[in-house]
Amino acid sequence: MSTVQVNEAESPSSSPMAEKQEYIGYTDIPSSWAGRKKLRVLIPTCAFYFLFTFLTTVTVPTFQQLQEVYKASYAQINYSVAIPALSLAISPLFWTPFADIYGRRIVCIAGCALAFGASIGSALVKTYAGYMVLRFLQGWGAGPASTVGLQMLQDIYSELERGEKIGYWTAAIDLGTIPRFNDV
Repeated sequence: MSTVQVNEAESPSSSPMAEKQEYIGYTDIPSSWAGRKKLRVLIPTCAFYFLFTFLTTVTVPTFQQLQEVYKASYAQINYSVAIPALSLAISPLFWTPFADIYGRRIVCIAGCALAFGASIGSALVKTYAGYMVLRFLQGWGAGPASTVGLQMLQDIYSELERGEKIGYWTAAIDLGTIPRFNDV
């Protein structure tokens, strides 16, 4: 049998990679986070996904008022559901590569900020064209919830936990359609 002698200067614990591994630590791996820390990601991710359908359908009970405010036909106001749905379909093609480059958190924050700003703007705008542009931006801002939100859950939950958590995430999008049946 041959014996390999390792010089202390060449040992793995003194290599730059070992120092980096010690610095990163076990708690910096999202799948090893404590349950509460994972929950701090799950809840906002589900709330963001709730906005995915809520922002699209919340205006349905107000169609009559929107017709009066913007002096538009029912068919024109009906586009206020189609326009954000269109941007929800297109925007993940834009947001997902940015999430891979700049990080999921910053993309979700930017998307939420855009959706929030567009929501405030759509409440204050005086023209039909401006309203439709802001409705498009609402959908564009909520777009990261579909792909980036799912990626976040896949990052932090093991295969054994993931099914339940994605179930909550999926329930959030379904709950986003409920308010349209009530008067707002």
